[in-house]
Amino acid sequence: MREIRIKSPAKINLGLKVYRKREDGFHEVETILQMVNLYDIVTLQRIKGGIVVLCNNSSVPEDENNLAYRAAELIKGDIKIDRGVLIKIDKYIPVSAGLGGGSSNAAVTLIGLNRLWDLGLKRDKLIDLAKLLGSDVPFFIFGTRAIARGRGEELEYLSPGKKIPVVLVNPNLPLSTSWVYHNLDLKLTNKENSINLSMLIPLLDMGEIKGIGRYILNDLESPALKRLPVIKDIKDKLQLVGAACSIMSGSGPTVFGLFSDYNIAKEACPLMKKEGWSVFLTETIVDLQEIYPREVL
Repeated sequence: MREIRIKSPAKINLGLKVYRKREDGFHEVETILQMVNLYDIVTLQRIKGGIVVLCNNSSVPEDENNLAYRAAELIKGDIKIDRGVLIKIDKYIPVSAGLGGGSSNAAVTLIGLNRLWDLGLKRDKLIDLAKLLGSDVPFFIFGTRAIARGRGEELEYLSPGKKIPVVLVNPNLPLSTSWVYHNLDLKLTNKENSINLSMLIPLLDMGEIKGIGRYILNDLESPALKRLPVIKDIKDKLQLVGAACSIMSGSGPTVFGLFSDYNIAKEACPLMKKEGWSVFLTETIVDLQEIYPREVL
């Protein structure tokens, strides 16, 4: 095999609680991560030597600052092999948007190189490598829905449940993750309630989303709103056009709405696009085989 092409999915955070800043500089969090069927496409090709990254989005680095590049570098060093790879990334997931695109690219690079180079690494080994790359990277190998704790790398399996229509809305404005965390008031977040997992998870399992909004929160919304008040406008409009609930994903600025009916979600998209925002009609992913071929993972 000289080439492999893999879908690289986005994720949303079904709530995000921040508890404290850790000694390692990261923050202690609790969140539910959920894959959705918005994809980048990562193509891996054998070359004689080195690591080359090409991307159709000029804002994405093509050197060692790219997580997919670092994933290839990491697996080469760990297995101690001298092989080359060309990594082509067709980017459709908005960049720096709270949707985990870069982390997903890194994860599928590990998955793809394992197959391309016939390494025979087990999933647990790939997850261990992924933990060295970033907080969200292991999730994209682990499963379609999971509770993430610690700095995000401690994963607990959750039933994928039923498909839920999801509308993603990005205001096309930059928002730095480091700025959001730096401006987070931990004294304020610790006074608020935690994510009510005991109520939220059964609703997700059944696909009953009407009550979900009562049990999710995102502590990072407060600082994000200080920089981009438009986030609240997006949340409000999503609910106006039929979303059962709406919340910012991760560190933003993307906001998503959960819908009880796919047709209502589809009809909402042009209404959101009228505001000049980028809008994506998606669904939750319930099976890894939807995205990763059986022979790959």
